[in-house]
Amino acid sequence: MAAPSTKTRPAATPTVVETRHGDLWGRILFKNNREPRDARFRDDTGTPVNWIHPSLAKRFKLEIEQLEERDVKDFIDFQGRKYRAKQIVYFTMMGRDQKTYWDKYYIASEKSNIDVVLGEEFVNSNGRARDVCDTGPHAAPAHVFVLERKVSKADKEQMDAGKAKNDQEAQELAERKKRKSQRDREGQTRGEESKSGKRENK
Repeated sequence: MAAPSTKTRPAATPTVVETRHGDLWGRILFKNNREPRDARFRDDTGTPVNWIHPSLAKRFKLEIEQLEERDVKDFIDFQGRKYRAKQIVYFTMMGRDQKTYWDKYYIASEKSNIDVVLGEEFVNSNGRARDVCDTGPHAAPAHVFVLERKVSKADKEQMDAGKAKNDQEAQELAERKKRKSQRDREGQTRGEESKSGKRENK
């Protein structure tokens, strides 16, 4: 019988995650008491639905559901290409002040330069990513997963232009809602004044 090895395993190299200024983070919660994981989130009101990169979904072992053909949807992806979304996942994201949000996320194209994206429907219901997400990860670096990709200058310019457009659209949407709310209040006031005048005439 061979003598037991006296070699010791080298200490595990800690995972180093370089976070950029302006990154927004959400904690993805799992069933069965699995350890939560942190990922970068952003929003994009140019898409109605939420998205997650397939590598992230697989790394976190999320339950990926195959859509039936009647439920498959066509989108324009984040690089302007036509993309047919055939898979979805559901999960709970914990954001700022430990508030949780359960929602559906479409599996994005492998070529997408995203981690997790919150779409217009989420934004309208819950607020922008900067309002609901944290400015840093909750967990130790080993529990944080970041998709690192090389972004060309052209892609960066396109993403910056898209972000500026989305911010402008979001601002215009907020202004339209504000004007509509003001018109509704004015209409309600006129209606009350009209009823009051009728009662006085009687």
